[in-house]
Amino acid sequence: MASGSPSPRFRDLGPLVVETDGLEASPTGRPALALALLLIHANRRVSADALREALWGEATGRRAASTLESHMFRLRRVVEPERAAGQAPSAVISEPGGYRLVVAPDRVDSLRFAALAADAAELLRSGQPERARRKSEEALALRRGRPFEPASDQEWAAAAVSRLEEVHAQLCETHVEALLGCGDPEGALRELGTVLAEHPLRERLWGQRMLAAFRCGRTDEALDAYQRIRRALLDELGVEPGRELRDLQARILADDEGLVGAPARPTPPPARSAPVDLPRRHGTLIGREEELGQVLALCSDHPVVTLVGAAGCGKTRLAVEAAAGAADEFVDGIWFVDLTAAARDAEVVDAVVSALGLAPAPAGSPTDAVRMAVRDRRMLLVLDNCEHVLDGVAELVDALHVPGAELSILATSREPLQVDPEVVLLLEPLATSGPGGPEDVPAVRLFLDRIAGPLPTEESRAEQLALVADICRSVDGVPLAVELAAGRTRAYGLAEIAAQVARDPAALRQLRRGPSRQETVRSAVQWSYRMLTATEQLVHRRTAVVPGPFTADAAARVAGVERADVDDVLVGLVHRSMLGALGPARPGGPSRFAQLTTIRAHGQHELAALHESEAAVRARDARVAELVGARPRLGHPDERRWFQALDDDLAAVRATLDHTLALTADPLGCRLVGNLTMFWYHRGLVPEGGRFFALARDVPTASPLERALVLVGLAGERALAQRMDVADPLIAEALRVGEDRTPDGDVRFGESLLELAGGVQLAGDLAGAADLARRALGIADRHDDERLALIARARLAMLPGDPAATASAPEIYAAAQEENHYAAHLAATAATLAAVARGDAATGLAWSDRILDLHRRHGVAQAPVVLEMRANLLTMAGDPLGAVRLYAAARAHNRRAGLPWPSRDITAALLARAADLVDRTRYEDAWRSGSGLTLTDLEPSTPPGAPAVVTLERS
Repeated sequence: MASGSPSPRFRDLGPLVVETDGLEASPTGRPALALALLLIHANRRVSADALREALWGEATGRRAASTLESHMFRLRRVVEPERAAGQAPSAVISEPGGYRLVVAPDRVDSLRFAALAADAAELLRSGQPERARRKSEEALALRRGRPFEPASDQEWAAAAVSRLEEVHAQLCETHVEALLGCGDPEGALRELGTVLAEHPLRERLWGQRMLAAFRCGRTDEALDAYQRIRRALLDELGVEPGRELRDLQARILADDEGLVGAPARPTPPPARSAPVDLPRRHGTLIGREEELGQVLALCSDHPVVTLVGAAGCGKTRLAVEAAAGAADEFVDGIWFVDLTAAARDAEVVDAVVSALGLAPAPAGSPTDAVRMAVRDRRMLLVLDNCEHVLDGVAELVDALHVPGAELSILATSREPLQVDPEVVLLLEPLATSGPGGPEDVPAVRLFLDRIAGPLPTEESRAEQLALVADICRSVDGVPLAVELAAGRTRAYGLAEIAAQVARDPAALRQLRRGPSRQETVRSAVQWSYRMLTATEQLVHRRTAVVPGPFTADAAARVAGVERADVDDVLVGLVHRSMLGALGPARPGGPSRFAQLTTIRAHGQHELAALHESEAAVRARDARVAELVGARPRLGHPDERRWFQALDDDLAAVRATLDHTLALTADPLGCRLVGNLTMFWYHRGLVPEGGRFFALARDVPTASPLERALVLVGLAGERALAQRMDVADPLIAEALRVGEDRTPDGDVRFGESLLELAGGVQLAGDLAGAADLARRALGIADRHDDERLALIARARLAMLPGDPAATASAPEIYAAAQEENHYAAHLAATAATLAAVARGDAATGLAWSDRILDLHRRHGVAQAPVVLEMRANLLTMAGDPLGAVRLYAAARAHNRRAGLPWPSRDITAALLARAADLVDRTRYEDAWRSGSGLTLTDLEPSTPPGAPAVVTLERS
């Protein structure tokens, strides 16, 4: 067939049908007779005289050559319907004195039928009944009637028809014997019911029926079968059954146990001699034990398995190891095909032909030659590095995986092949942490195995392992990068290597000789990068300025791509293993994506090479400024959504703060941190916020309001750490800057004073907290701002010494709970503290329930002070076990937030009381189980209508 033309399939075991590209056509009349004769002599010349005799018999002498040619023209239209006018035929070709049908043997049902029957018989002889059964079933499925209809009764077709009928009879015997060998005598009996009607005098079939019936426990039926064939042979041929049938009858009469459950003709399997053509393996496979087992299992059960992963993740190494481990299963051989050098899709099949060592096919295309070579063989073909010739690989896989094929393909690629029988296994980098010690971590194990010599001795073993773990984390556990880093130990110490990979992990270089597309980690990524579209390359480069997870919104803004277009771009990058899909950070949240460190380093290198780094950083910082600048008023219901948006793109926020504060002293950083105080508090990130506040304090170009907010934030972090000696001067400076430069105050400054008042109160400076709250109230009055005034009044209600203010807490809560959750929280806390002071635990718990409900509704999971206060109430209410669990949770929350523990004076005495009320074992169990609790682990359990009291979900 001409290259690119659809190859026809000839279905000649029944009415003649030509199938081309999924469409069927049936020649009629004399073209059908001509096709039958050509099929009988496929790939051999059939003389014009023989064709004329087949078409017209005795009247052939009166038929001119032109008449024969017209019928052959009609036949060609059936066989090659898409052949263009003037194009030479490639299937039915003219030769001197005759014609030839040029066709690959596996495209002719009768030829494939005979080959499958021979293979099934050979498999049965070699002790492989299951494979023989599959082969025989595949062959039997090809038969649709008498061969070569409508030419079946022609004299010139008689020999071919007779031969195929005999092949069919022998195949039926093989199939039944295979069923018996597989332990399926019931299936054999069902099959024999049809086969014996067609071949009633074949003694082997009757012997199989006797054996099948005997194995089913039907001895009488087995002996009756012997008498039936004996009568038939005597009546039709005048002979007695042969010796095999007579011996089988005797054994059945003797109830010979050797006939039960054993194959009819057991033979040992032959010694394995099939080739295993795999590249040499360097070093042991480390950290991939689970994946290796998965690949072996998948290759055994699925025709196409594709290992997909980012550059340097070890796809080829795992594929080779798995192929070697599967050698015993693929009894007809294993071949490895490196597609790196295949520059075009059309070269894929050429690479496979070369790897298999195939000679040019006498007919058909190179794909036909490969199909013939792998036909009906239990082989494994490893196709390595498919990502740049995906269409060519997919076309070859589709061509090779015809129904019944036993070929398995194990492919490696940076994106799936997307063919129907494919199973994709995503190969992630090696783990860089784990439950055991450092030497149990897969990436560390690989590094230690690949070191060029002994580790330096100036560090202790623990220090060495810690540095190795740092190196592995810096390259995200990418095996190629880990191995290249390990190779540097001959020249550098571990601390130096750790600094090198932290600086540019993509620059790690291969030490072996010879060119390689994985000479460096960067070149390995470049292999994927050059196959991306221009827009995909742009997004890959630009998102490299975000050192962690990011959303599609962030990607669009940083890359300067339309939001409507970026979704497909991100899908493409994930598909090509240039980006990891992390999913949403919370139910209902947007999906997030992240680059491996090595891939991000490549993107940053490309940014620098194209002089785009500054533009990408500006775009990221502008996006973060817009995100943080959307901060709603303190306590507003939209605050939850704002917190969540910050969570989703926190890596970008941190990168911008580092850039604007640690690197460039940009006043933008001051504007950002001034808005983030409550976010850091509610996310347990107070120490992180303190670091950025300290950096922002030194920015000389910040505005007075920006500087005042930074000073307030830094003072609040110090106050929460119980360092009022440091906080007081900061507060004084903040008040001077904030009030002196803006005489009427600023609403945002007023909110920050109220945020600061909470830390000051926890530090024990009640007078200072009250002063801050009154200053904020004054700002609210001057600006006629009811929201700010409500929060200030709620803060004053929390402070002891003013009974009227405390008594107003329920009123403030009622006014604030829907639209000002911060004021509602402060008011509820004030009411709770008042109840604690009175010793009224029930009322305190009821108000505590309201606090918990507020926090849940606004997505607050970190609330150490709330948990501590509730633990004190549970102790007072007589639930010491529940209290202990909450004390443990509060302590864990405080430590994560960098806050001292306990935060309230009465806690130590109440914790001691709770400990005295439970035995030591229950106390320790409760403490352990409580350390991981969050607010979501608490749920109300009081009857409807009763004051809500929350208890622990897990008791």
